[in-house]
Amino acid sequence: ITLTITNPNVSTTLTGVSVTDTLPAGMTVAAPPSATNTCGGTFAPNAGDTSVSLSGGTIAPNSSCTLTFNVTTNALGDPVNTTGNVSSTNGGTGNAATATLTVSAVLPPSIAKSFSPAAIASGGTTTLTLTITNPNRATTLNGLAVTDTFPAGMTVAAPLTFTNTCGGTLQDDLGGSLDAGDSGIQLTGGTLAPNSSCTITVLVTATQSGTNTTGNVSSTNGGTGNAASAPLSVGNRVADLQAAKSADPTTVSSGGAIRFTIVLTNNGPDAADGATFSDDVPVQVTILNATCGAATGGAVCGGNPTISGQSVTHTIPTFPSGGAVTITIDGIVTGNGDFTNTARIAPPAGTVDPDQLNNESRVSAVVSNAGLAADLALTKSVDPVNYTPGSALTYTIVVRNNGPSDVNGAIVTDIFPSALVNPRWSCVATGNATCAAGLRSGNLVDTVNIAAGSGNYLTYTVTALVAADANTPINNVVYVALPSGFADPTLDNNSARVVSDFAGASSIEAPSGMPVGNIVVVDPVIVKLVDPALALPGELVTYTLTVTNPSNAPASAVVVSDTVPAVLQIISATATQGTFTISGQVVIFNVGTVNPGQVVTLTVTARLRDDAPAPSDVTNTGELRHQTGNPRTSSAVLRITRGRLPATGLPPAEPSGAAEALGLLIAGVLLIVSGMLLWSRLRRR
Repeated sequence: ITLTITNPNVSTTLTGVSVTDTLPAGMTVAAPPSATNTCGGTFAPNAGDTSVSLSGGTIAPNSSCTLTFNVTTNALGDPVNTTGNVSSTNGGTGNAATATLTVSAVLPPSIAKSFSPAAIASGGTTTLTLTITNPNRATTLNGLAVTDTFPAGMTVAAPLTFTNTCGGTLQDDLGGSLDAGDSGIQLTGGTLAPNSSCTITVLVTATQSGTNTTGNVSSTNGGTGNAASAPLSVGNRVADLQAAKSADPTTVSSGGAIRFTIVLTNNGPDAADGATFSDDVPVQVTILNATCGAATGGAVCGGNPTISGQSVTHTIPTFPSGGAVTITIDGIVTGNGDFTNTARIAPPAGTVDPDQLNNESRVSAVVSNAGLAADLALTKSVDPVNYTPGSALTYTIVVRNNGPSDVNGAIVTDIFPSALVNPRWSCVATGNATCAAGLRSGNLVDTVNIAAGSGNYLTYTVTALVAADANTPINNVVYVALPSGFADPTLDNNSARVVSDFAGASSIEAPSGMPVGNIVVVDPVIVKLVDPALALPGELVTYTLTVTNPSNAPASAVVVSDTVPAVLQIISATATQGTFTISGQVVIFNVGTVNPGQVVTLTVTARLRDDAPAPSDVTNTGELRHQTGNPRTSSAVLRITRGRLPATGLPPAEPSGAAEALGLLIAGVLLIVSGMLLWSRLRRR
């Protein structure tokens, strides 16, 4: 406690200065008191005193003096200490002074634990670190103690290497001297200053993976704290694999193109041949292509990734320490709703990764339909429609912009199947349009500009040889995607498909559905019904959407969307396969893969709102999309009526001005005919 006494007089010395400070309950002068006095007079606090006094002090004009002494307390809380009034012989009585002390219980120590590195080869070494913390602001912790018994396969490494900043004695976990080969450590008698930490480090070795947990840390005056755990991975090799992912653009319109770029790096120290990459692309993106390239540091891609539904996977056959490869995934955003995409890299069997936090990388994209609109449309044909192995195929692709806006920066993509050898392509622009000049080789990926209007279009000519061993239909799809900031009002015509058969069948151009050779190339079929088809406001209706795959090939990444009209309130939904989400008036069914001949049934139950206009017809359309084909739609019409006739259940006839006029005309004609017959009879008489 510090008492400061001030003489405010400019020219008068204060004499006989005195003050008494009675301490609050539970507070006494500490041992030792460590008292100081610059006020003169008598000031002699003793350990255990509950009050202190100054008498006979002297303070020069316009100056101050201080009294200090140490106290201790055993009472928790916020005791308030108020002195008596200070006084002097020649200056009279002055003020009293107050101070508050916050007293809290002595808190126990805490402990944390880590291995660095967190993964080692079998028989390798790592540094075990125990960090002990004193959370008390003013109290030193004494008698620090903790025991750490290692898991099976872990021992203190040779040569013995350790540090200890916690004081006390560091021994093995049984209390003996610490030596290489010991299976644990023990600290006793440590000391830790207030609000500080200390560390113990020991070099250890291990032959198997495991989690190491300490006993509870404790101190003599702070009691018992927590225990700490840390995992250690042990394998034949160690490789820190890292994934770093980006998206371009990060804000994209529905119908626009997006590219994900993932850089995979092996930070070593060992090779990770056979490391696996995976990326589950969100359903809002239709995947066009995935490639592996830009291999550096001795890494080898070993081909391109595999696309299965919305999943992209790849195994890196050669991945030395310091090596890197780049995976790119190109797609078109065909759904609404923002999304997050995560890529992962995993070490091969027998290899451990010391830092698994960098094995995943995610990127978010915003799907915006605000901005310009342009309906880009594709058509595609092939010649000849029936190929001969080793002969040439020629594709003709036409890209148009049906408006209303001009487009700069659209992307045309055609990833040719492996059965086509040495594909080459060229483009001719007509009207106000531009595309790549000259003859190009490889896959068709072109950034183009097309003004709106029928006179502006691009014509691509693609030639390729059919592989000599080809013996199955060649299925080829071309896509066009808008740049960011555009929305396409008609996504159905953003892709076009042609199929050539080696067995003499005819070409199929999107739309599909005709037989090709030994297979049938068709898109899944969606049929929508409503029951009942006639309803009153307030009644429930059920829409049933049936998805059927009539092909003999699976349909991947099937998604069905149903935007329910506003006059209906969605009550529930069901699906015999996959999952669904309800957001406002929209139900999205993520059906997944529909196998050949399979039927999936989806339902949406809704209630007609009480203010639904009657009589009226409400059309509800469901849309089906999948990975490689064209969107399909099916609609059901619900009749809203005021009531039903008891006998038929049909709505009563609505009044019609035309019907009434026709009735009056017929009545008039009948009246005239009756009059003529009556006049004829009268003449005969």
